[in-house]
Amino acid sequence: MTKTISIHKQIVEYLQVEYPEFKLHPRDIFYNYLKEGLRLTHGGYCMLKEQQFEYERFQIDEGYAVTGKTYMTLSQTMIWPYYITNKNIWLFSAEDAAMLKIVGKFSSWIECLG
Repeated sequence: MTKTISIHKQIVEYLQVEYPEFKLHPRDIFYNYLKEGLRLTHGGYCMLKEQQFEYERFQIDEGYAVTGKTYMTLSQTMIWPYYITNKNIWLFSAEDAAMLKIVGKFSSWIECLG
């Protein structure tokens, strides 16, 4: 079992225990739940935030368009959960956050990942 799949399953199981009244399915927490991807849905992001998981928010460069290529790059490289909109990305990994801070710009970071 790869690290990504293990983390995906652990988060789903944890949130199912923490929120039994919602009868959560992986699709409620993650996009691309069939391949056990780590891109969070808005609901998944809110649940992890409420459970006080550590994360950092970064602004996406002005003028940068989040595209399918962006999603594919993140999907193929991220090993920790993340939540992304057109203007911001929330990283639930201190290591990923540190790398983005070092690189400085979201667009440059995505290039480094891909």
